[in-house]
Amino acid sequence: MTETQASLKRKLLNRAIQWLAQREQSQFELEQKLSQALSGLESELAPSLSVSEAQNLIAQLLQTLADQRLQSDERFAQSLLRRLLSKGKGPLLIRASLKQHQLPADLIETLLAPWAALWPAQASRVRCKRFGTAPPSDDKQAAKMQRFLLARGFTPSQARAAVFSPEVDYHFDADSV
Repeated sequence: MTETQASLKRKLLNRAIQWLAQREQSQFELEQKLSQALSGLESELAPSLSVSEAQNLIAQLLQTLADQRLQSDERFAQSLLRRLLSKGKGPLLIRASLKQHQLPADLIETLLAPWAALWPAQASRVRCKRFGTAPPSDDKQAAKMQRFLLARGFTPSQARAAVFSPEVDYHFDADSV
């Protein structure tokens, strides 16, 4: 590795650590950001690397970060889940967000499995926060509530239950993740 390449690697590693210090990042997200940063740094530091050299450099950086436990897809997924739960999102939207970061399917399923029984309570909490605890006054209001919950990522059955079943516990603790 030349001195210029070592300097490039150090700069990219420092930039990745800065991003990770701001918030958790998925490996996919870091890979995209590092690719963009590499393009910008190449022009000022060194002649262009070949595509395979650039990919190898990024793969090495990602492996270094993972080995040092600075980057973890599991930690990122838990952080994203907590953030989306606190914003009142449902299982469909959360699953899609996790997939968007190209997290492994088994990690997504493992993460969401404990919440399966709690989605109705989350839907009820979101409904009550937006519309109050009173039942819908007519079909139009019930449809509006259901559309709102569907847009937040709840399944149709969860949305219906939240609108028409007052016995669901409205206290849902997103911080218990």
